[in-house]
Amino acid sequence: MKSRPQVCVASALFRLYVCGIAILTWYIGMFEPRSLYAQIAGSDEGYTLLWLMLICGVAGTIDVIINETPLLPVQFEWLRTHRHFGFSSLAFCYVAVLFIAVLKLASLGLAVACLWHALLVVTFSLIDAHQRSKDATCLKACN
Repeated sequence: MKSRPQVCVASALFRLYVCGIAILTWYIGMFEPRSLYAQIAGSDEGYTLLWLMLICGVAGTIDVIINETPLLPVQFEWLRTHRHFGFSSLAFCYVAVLFIAVLKLASLGLAVACLWHALLVVTFSLIDAHQRSKDATCLKACN
């Protein structure tokens, strides 16, 4: 029986936080009509991006629940291996929302927030991929 990789609680919590922010962004855009995200959702591009953010957020949350908690006896290694694609997609959404915020809404504050989220997600994705690569190398060398 294959054992679970050692869980980094800080990494799992941060991924849960980032995915939660994406889900909340979708919720605010869809159900808070006076928010800037609702104005973004008013355009076709923004509407599509917010739905993509929701999909990425839900997929990341499912990844954390399945691969990082002992709630389920199964583990999807392919989900863990390719999670950086979901985070890259999420970062793309933030950058695209940044462009909509600047070009359509002229909202510098929202643009800065989206840029911050995008940089945060990309940085974490790279750190996570690097750490998993080091863990895999160590497993091969140690066994």
